[in-house]
This record gives sequence, structure tokens and C-alpha cells, in this order.
Amino acid sequence: MILDMVAVGDSTVDVVVPLPRFLRGNEDSLHSTGLERHMGGSSNYLIAASRLGLRVGVADAIGGDDLGAFYRAGLEAEGIDTSQLVVREGVGPRVASYCSLGEGDTHTSGSRASAGPIPQRNSTRATSRGPAPFSFPAIR
Repeated sequence: MILDMVAVGDSTVDVVVPLPRFLRGNEDSLHSTGLERHMGGSSNYLIAASRLGLRVGVADAIGGDDLGAFYRAGLEAEGIDTSQLVVREGVGPRVASYCSLGEGDTHTSGSRASAGPIPQRNSTRATSRGPAPFSFPAIR
């Protein structure tokens, strides 16, 4: 399949923690009503482009955990080509975390992005100009 757009990297799951309010005084914790997972990172524009009728895909490494599976399933549900998403066991997911303080009020509380080092390719096609190109379906 010929693709109109490809995202390389930034495969992120946003984790939102609903909180009733900010900490007060000497408080060091609050109870949350749970966690929400949302598609994040490059998936935002991949999904938008797919919904506009473009043929889109993603190339990246994701973890072999439930967040990696959540991310892949979310993209596939939107018709996005995930054939170049590589699962790397033992690699933590890319996660951005947010606190939600009431309806529509979201504040970044911190984030962690970790998918390990960039994988090295074993290619015999490397030239004096550098490594061989990635193998990916034709892109317009």
C-alpha cells in the first residue's frame, strides 16, 4: 500500500489521573478516582489524517506490555498501518502523565518517555554514505 504520511517515533500513551483539587498545606498525597488511558504523541495527527481520508502509517518501537498493545489497537481501530511497529520486550512504554482537576482542566504533572536505545539494524546494504534505508512500504 502506498502511504500519504508516516510518523516515525513518538508513540506515546497519555495517562490521565483525575484529582479533586491541588494539594493543600502539608499534604503529600490525594486519592484519585482512577486512571484513564488515551492515545498520545504522534497518534494525534495520525488519527486526524486517517479520518480525513489519508493513508497513514507509523514506524517505531513499542513495549510488549498492555500499554503497547493499547497503542497498537487504538491505531488499528482508526485504519492506520502498524506493520512497522516493532515490539521490544523488556522496554518500558512511552508515557506522558497528566492530572485532571475537574472537567476540561488538565495540568501536566510530569512525564516519562522511555523506549530504550534506538535499535541497530543488521544490514549488508550500508554504503559509504551511511546505513541502508529503512524498509517501509512506498510513501508518496
